[in-house]
Amino acid sequence: MTDDKKVEEKSFADRTKDSRMEKTHEVLPELLVFMLKEDINYRDFHYVITRAREIVGDSFEGVNFKSEGVILAREALMKATLNEIRAGVKVLDKEVKDETDERDMRCEASAHKVVEIILSDKVLLSDGKYFRDAIENDDMLLPRLAISGYIDSFYDVLLTSLGESERKAMKILWGTDLENVKLSKLESILKDK
Repeated sequence: MTDDKKVEEKSFADRTKDSRMEKTHEVLPELLVFMLKEDINYRDFHYVITRAREIVGDSFEGVNFKSEGVILAREALMKATLNEIRAGVKVLDKEVKDETDERDMRCEASAHKVVEIILSDKVLLSDGKYFRDAIENDDMLLPRLAISGYIDSFYDVLLTSLGESERKAMKILWGTDLENVKLSKLESILKDK
């Protein structure tokens, strides 16, 4: 993964953290109830999350990103995106102070014509080979990014929640917080067993 992709994913993760965490807290009790019913070992949640990542990764291998349904859906998404981009095109408006500014203003209309042509339906969307290759090249980015964000959130919340449960259980077992347990107490328990 390139450094640019890492930065892009990081900012995506930062931008969506609150929303993901809210949804994670909403649905995680279902997972905790299931894990409790399965009576898995306390520390196995690390493996559970790692295995969930593997399962998702393996599942992508079976997805046909070249299927007509996927292509049509992504084409519709691309059309909507292009409409948004077209609506957001801005015209350069600046005071001419030097030759560079003069060139900028002289070329502005031509630069906009390039953008207009490329963003039109007659270029990007009509070039079936290019468009399909572009979709296939970007086939897994969106679902992978979306799914991995939630897997990360589940891990974070499980780590915090189960860590807090462990701390409370240890306090009940020891009669005090674990950091207050003396080595002599540990030794006496180990000698008795």
